[in-house]
Amino acid sequence: MSQTAQLPSSAQVTQEDTAHHRILTAALDCILDCGFYRASSNEIARRAGMTWGAIQYHFGTREKLMLAALEVFDHDFVEMLRVADVSVGTTAERLEQLAALLARQYGRPQYLAALQIVLNLSHNPQTSAETAAALTHFDNRLSQRLRDLISTAIGAGADPGTVSLVFHAFRGLAVSHLINAETSPRELARSRPASQLKSDAHRIAVALAALLDK
Repeated sequence: MSQTAQLPSSAQVTQEDTAHHRILTAALDCILDCGFYRASSNEIARRAGMTWGAIQYHFGTREKLMLAALEVFDHDFVEMLRVADVSVGTTAERLEQLAALLARQYGRPQYLAALQIVLNLSHNPQTSAETAAALTHFDNRLSQRLRDLISTAIGAGADPGTVSLVFHAFRGLAVSHLINAETSPRELARSRPASQLKSDAHRIAVALAALLDK
């Protein structure tokens, strides 16, 4: 007599989700604190409170773990971009709204960890074709959402060059607030008030709006 397959209980699913979250958070934090190559499998496992064998059960290889960490970091941002509306207000006001959205992603310390994952996986000749394809897919999905949102903020006549300029101006501003030779990005993010970033974004938005509205 055939047996009916048993589906996992809600408690098991919750435990799996919790374990995944703990592992991925440990991976990003470890990269942020130690760097991509020093974020060893054993150190990530130690921070997650698990064995490397248990992590392998969830993700397989270190490469797949890094890819999953990047995907979970980008997921909420992609969803935020999907529902964001920067179509109301003057050009300067729309650009300020855009800057605030970008700062929520690129102003986070974990962005520096995610950036290390992208740079190392995309430039490593030993990276699998599957992972390389996934990186391209992530980039295309995110880039399209960003282009659409920035085009809305700029308004009529949003050519690709201007879209790129606006993106790099606001991303560069957010990242610059994370970088300091005398302290770590995590400490810097805690110590520098959000009002400083907002003030700088306001000045850039006003300057860009003056150029765009001519």
